[in-house]
Amino acid sequence: MARPVAPPAPGARPAFAEVVRDARRIEGLFTLWQKDEKLWLEIAPAQLDRPFLFAVSRTTGLGERGLYPHWTLVRHIVAFRKINGSVQLLARNTRFDAPGDPGLARTARLSFSDSLLGAAPIASAEHPERRSVLVELSPILLADLPQLSRQLEAQFRVAYALDPRNSFFGPARSSLAETVVPVSAHYALPRLPTVSPGGQQPSGPPPSLPRNLEDARSFFVDYRYSFASLPEPVMRPRRADPRIGHFTVPLVDWSDATAPDPRRHVVTRWRLDKKDPSAALSEPVRPIVFWLDRNVPARYRPAITAGVLEWNKAFERIGLHDALQVRDEPADAPMPLADLQHASIRWFVDNDPGALAIGPSVTDPRSGEIVDADIAISDNWARFARRLSVEQVLPVQQHAHGPHCTHAADAMAELDFGLALLEARGELEPGSPQAEALVAEVLKELTMHEVGHSLGLRHNFRASTAHPLARLADPAYARSRGLSGSVMDYNAFNLPLAGEPRGPLAMDTIGPYDYWAIEYAYRPLDPAQEERELARIAARAGEPGLAYGTDEEVAAGYDPAVSQRDLGDDPIVWAQRRFALTRELWSRLRSRPLPQGTSYGVLRRGFDSGLRQFEVAADLAARLVGGVSYDRAVAGDARASFVPVPGASQRAALALIAREAFAESSFAIDPWLVARLSQDALERGYAPPSLPGLLQSVLGVQRRLLDRLMADAVLARIQESEATLGPADRFRLPELFDTLRGAVWAELGRGADIGVARRMLQREHLRKITGLLLRPASAVPADARSLARADAQRLSAAIAAAMRGRELSREARAHLDESLASLRDALRASVTRTAG
Repeated sequence: MARPVAPPAPGARPAFAEVVRDARRIEGLFTLWQKDEKLWLEIAPAQLDRPFLFAVSRTTGLGERGLYPHWTLVRHIVAFRKINGSVQLLARNTRFDAPGDPGLARTARLSFSDSLLGAAPIASAEHPERRSVLVELSPILLADLPQLSRQLEAQFRVAYALDPRNSFFGPARSSLAETVVPVSAHYALPRLPTVSPGGQQPSGPPPSLPRNLEDARSFFVDYRYSFASLPEPVMRPRRADPRIGHFTVPLVDWSDATAPDPRRHVVTRWRLDKKDPSAALSEPVRPIVFWLDRNVPARYRPAITAGVLEWNKAFERIGLHDALQVRDEPADAPMPLADLQHASIRWFVDNDPGALAIGPSVTDPRSGEIVDADIAISDNWARFARRLSVEQVLPVQQHAHGPHCTHAADAMAELDFGLALLEARGELEPGSPQAEALVAEVLKELTMHEVGHSLGLRHNFRASTAHPLARLADPAYARSRGLSGSVMDYNAFNLPLAGEPRGPLAMDTIGPYDYWAIEYAYRPLDPAQEERELARIAARAGEPGLAYGTDEEVAAGYDPAVSQRDLGDDPIVWAQRRFALTRELWSRLRSRPLPQGTSYGVLRRGFDSGLRQFEVAADLAARLVGGVSYDRAVAGDARASFVPVPGASQRAALALIAREAFAESSFAIDPWLVARLSQDALERGYAPPSLPGLLQSVLGVQRRLLDRLMADAVLARIQESEATLGPADRFRLPELFDTLRGAVWAELGRGADIGVARRMLQREHLRKITGLLLRPASAVPADARSLARADAQRLSAAIAAAMRGRELSREARAHLDESLASLRDALRASVTRTAG
């Protein structure tokens, strides 16, 4: 008779071997065991509470709205902690430390908390020999750790949720340096949202759905979860300097009791040690190798390769030969390019309007060492002939290492304009080798820009001012010096006016600022001399071509030199040239015959691209009005931090805007062209084309200009500049009010009728004037409020005079009557509020 088997003791775990029976063993940094849908992580005793680098990237996407593959999402230093019967995955808080003081280091650990990323029960008894434990990874990694559901709700206003039952692990792999777990995550909706009649929701815009799915209730997104050893020894951090634009890692070190601020910022950079430290020029011990994925189109590989290798010029200047290299992924042997061991440049497909490229990196937060970078470029670059509509320019979004880079989208928008203009001139045929060469030229600049990010460089939107604008018309000068001080700017294309010679269209080489920024981050330095040498390098900040300004300064909006899509040292002349190019394009669209059967969508796209460029130029000029130049000077530099734009420049910029954007003839578009601003019927499908909406499009440009010129912050800066500028060089608020009123209401003084476009503009101007009167006094600069009142009185008198004994259309008379009533109401309300 068989002896009965005793049941396991309460709480006892199954034996290690029993759990992993028939599972595939994957050895490496961590040992993995995979069987069917199960995946276990074996954690050795020495791996508990030990720090590892944890990185998450998205390897597939939805082809729209920023949900693309090859996207780095999460980076933490993590540790596995064993607590009772489970193991927790903790994101360690490494920002606060005191390495030179054990007591303060313990205090820092007590003062700041780690974060829990996930937890799972221990799946087996300890291994009898290795004393390791098994953890099933499903509860930790088959979860919405990247928080995609939050992004989906923001994008679509629909509550997609991760469905762990239908999510699964791909084939895991592990090496001595890295353990990689692929996950295919399923996101789902129980039912599609119901939209109320007319598309109106109780609050906010209506929900939408991904347009690239067969069934919008369900889709998969693949992730790559990577656990890697931290670099050892820790790379020596290099302090950042505010005058040079590097991505930084913030650290807080309380070790030095004499330091007034324990915070310090270190630059992010690759570890590039010389093989031969004594040689003036040496290869690095480990070069930065970018692998081109096998999907990159063959015709663009030379331009992309050239864009990577262009940076070697900066490294050779500081003694590092062949620091960057490019290799091709074998066509017949796919490589794990998503792993942290391979920097890569990869190609992806989407059907959003525009084009995109990103250059994120993964860093060691202890030192700022960059350990991986994966640049991704949209296939829309290969399809430039399908030029883009007005949705082209993408908004700036926050990214893991700073504001999201829209250089590719902006460059594609301007390429659209440039190609349209050159084709309209008859200088370029769509699809010709010359057109392909231009796209390759732009693609090289794009690659240089994104590689610059992956090397640790931030945007430098001041760099475009480095060269005299007049010299850039000389092709020889532009080729030898470049178009700008840096490829890290969003440099405009160097489009010639009609009759001028054509030089390089895009930035063809790195600029003087790029050499300087690379030198600061990467020059091999003796630790004993490092502080002195870094101070010497940074002290060059005042030299021509080295000026720096970045994303946050663009957002602040007060320094006109920190701008995007411009070139040269004279923004007024630059804007004038762009206005002239736009008007030339519109004229040529009207006069150039199209081949029979060509869709009128060509005209619509060309016109819209011109209007975008017009607004870019107008906005650049408007930034001069109330502008203040900011210099990142520090003590010891002989430069002031803040200097208002000279009054003469502000005056000239305002006069240009009044003439180009607010005059009666500013947007006199030929009716023949307006009547043919259609869209491609096949691209529209069954939907009828949207109407041109010319009046509303133009009004949108004018409205945004008025909003900028009459913004409270601009009015306050003009008022404040009296404390800085001498009387002879001031631009004063009355000039702003008088110039705008004179341009917008020019018909009042000429006895002319007022057309519909002008009436629309005048209503916008009234909105700004009455807003200054009706908003709370504390929100409006005092002088601006007083001048708005005087302006309203002056305008009221002019309107009343214009309505007496003049032949006006019924619409114009009604408009003036309504305008007068609005002004009088605002004046009465203002007086009442002041008296109260």
